[in-house]
Amino acid sequence: MNIQPALELNGAPVPGHVITGEIDAGSEKEKRKIILTALVAELPGLTSAQYAKRPECKGFGVSYHERRTEVARRLPDLVKELRARQGRKKKCPVTKTPCFVWWPLGSVKSLVGGASA
Repeated sequence: MNIQPALELNGAPVPGHVITGEIDAGSEKEKRKIILTALVAELPGLTSAQYAKRPECKGFGVSYHERRTEVARRLPDLVKELRARQGRKKKCPVTKTPCFVWWPLGSVKSLVGGASA
C-alpha cells in the first residue's frame, strides 16, 4: 500500500497543525480565555465551579463537568498571560470543598487573597 502525504496546491506538504485542526482549536481556546477574563473582571473572587455555572460558559461544554474542566484549565492560562490572579482557597458553595478564587489582575484583593479593609 502506498500512502501519500497531504499536499497543498503548490505541492508542498500540509503542516500537521492544519490537518489536525489545531488552528481552529486555538482560536476557540482564545475566545474562552476572553470570556473568562471578562467574567473574572465582572465577578471577582469566585471559584472555577462558580464560573462554570454562569450562562456565559454554556458554550464551554455539553455538561457541567465539561464546562468546569475547561474553566479550570483556562484560569491558570490567564495567570500565565497576566490577565488574572489566583487568590486563596475558600469553601466553594458549589462543590462544598476548598477551591481557589480568582481575581482580576491589579486588584488589591488579589494581592492579599481576600477582602481588603
